[in-house]
Amino acid sequence: MTTSVNLNDVIEHIYPLIDEGGLEAYRNLSKPERVFFATWPAGCEICNGGFAQYYRDSYAFAAVDCPEAYRTIGAAECADIIETANKKFGESGPARDRAKRKEQLGGIAATEFEKLEDAFYKCDEDTTTMLEEFVAENIEHFSVYADRVE
Repeated sequence: MTTSVNLNDVIEHIYPLIDEGGLEAYRNLSKPERVFFATWPAGCEICNGGFAQYYRDSYAFAAVDCPEAYRTIGAAECADIIETANKKFGESGPARDRAKRKEQLGGIAATEFEKLEDAFYKCDEDTTTMLEEFVAENIEHFSVYADRVE
């Protein structure tokens, strides 16, 4: 039986930690929490304003982890699209440092992301459900649910 989870609980727990501690706080999360954090803001920002908006976002320090995180939840198509977008930044991908990432982004024409954005928007992988299932399957690694673990 799968445990019921509410992604808003996870968001409301993890985001303040990241807002306060940034990359260091992200690195201190459990691996499943990092998978969640690498996927959720990326999907929201890309769907809201495209790849350029995502990469400008303060949470995009996790962009280099996105492809693996999406594959971990079972969203291989989204992973491939983001991996291709990340390659626009060169071999090392987008910088974890926001200022450096913005500088990198300045050297990439916005049109380079258009086909990737279209592909991402058309992708039929239900990443919200995938994340819910992933969190439920790894609930013992999500500190917000510590009281549910026996």
